[in-house]
Amino acid sequence: MNPGATTNGVVTTLAGIANVAGSMDGTGSASEFYMPQGIAVDNTGNTLYIADTGNQTIRVLKLTWTNGIPVATVSTLAGIVGTKGTIDGAGSTAQFDNPAGLTLDLTGTNLYVADTSGEVIRKVAVATGQVTTIAGIPSSPDIPTAPAPAPVSTGRTA
Repeated sequence: MNPGATTNGVVTTLAGIANVAGSMDGTGSASEFYMPQGIAVDNTGNTLYIADTGNQTIRVLKLTWTNGIPVATVSTLAGIVGTKGTIDGAGSTAQFDNPAGLTLDLTGTNLYVADTSGEVIRKVAVATGQVTTIAGIPSSPDIPTAPAPAPVSTGRTA
């Protein structure tokens, strides 16, 4: 357990401000989130990966300890704030479409993201922020779909 952690049910806000939506990176209450929905924790317990769903980004919260007090620093690992899409790329060149569920692989090297509205599973290399689609076919208004079939005439008139 980390120094300063409690086991008596006390809840402490480490980052962000309750009921304030935003996308700022920063320390403690200087950081902001918009509809965070998924969290994955590395094996040290000091790095959290957050699906910041409303911002369309993947964020990193790093915990350090000063005199037993937790200090949380938030940064953006991948995605473009407010831009929906399913484009692969590194860091802010990648796009997400409502990322939600997260999990880390056993080595803590790769983060897997359920990109819910994009209908794909994405892999994010935590060292570089490189995003790769590994499963699914992106569901996007930018992808053309087959036209609807023409109505079939029965030869009858109304």
